[in-house]
Amino acid sequence: MPNVTVKLLDGTNKVVDTKTTDASGFYNFAAVLPAITPCSLKPWQV
Repeated sequence: MPNVTVKLLDGTNKVVDTKTTDASGFYNFAAVLPAITPCSLKPWQV
């Protein structure tokens, strides 16, 4: 899904980074190692 805002959250649910998906729906938090990481999507964009 393109143009969706994805927010990376820390352990206290504080936003530490925000990305927007590209035309293919891809996003990347490059500095984050692969793991189960909390993120937030704007509900009206899903």
